[in-house]
Amino acid sequence: MGTAIGVICFILFDLIMVWTIISWGFRRQWNSLAKDFPRLEVVEPSVTKSFQTFRVNSMNLGNCIHVTLDDRSLHLNPARMLRWMGMVPVSIPWEFVKPIDTDEANSIFRLSSKFRRVKIGSINLTGPAWCFQLVFGEETPLAEEKSPISQ
Repeated sequence: MGTAIGVICFILFDLIMVWTIISWGFRRQWNSLAKDFPRLEVVEPSVTKSFQTFRVNSMNLGNCIHVTLDDRSLHLNPARMLRWMGMVPVSIPWEFVKPIDTDEANSIFRLSSKFRRVKIGSINLTGPAWCFQLVFGEETPLAEEKSPISQ
């Protein structure tokens, strides 16, 4: 009986430590974006997709971000589990989103054509290509004929 309680305590302690370390790391990188780009109201027309994959520097947020695009900003809202870890929604105005040369980014990071890399201040952000069409000089997904919702 004493051994079982010891094992349970050990497992619980490990789970708490892992949760603490992971949430601290996520908050540290993500909240540097949040400090500079607090959440803004979404302006219509907008396009929203849930559970998209993003990468902030070295932190991979696979299928954990709800993204909304409007004419002013890229709105990133962490999924509920990440919000429990302390990550907050951010709205990044388009003028702060700078494209990274796609040939260089694709060769170094082996990105598929479904993803694009951009720079926001000192942060490298990788996300679905449809989100960054405006930044790369392509037709915006906000146009009716190119809307990801209608595809």
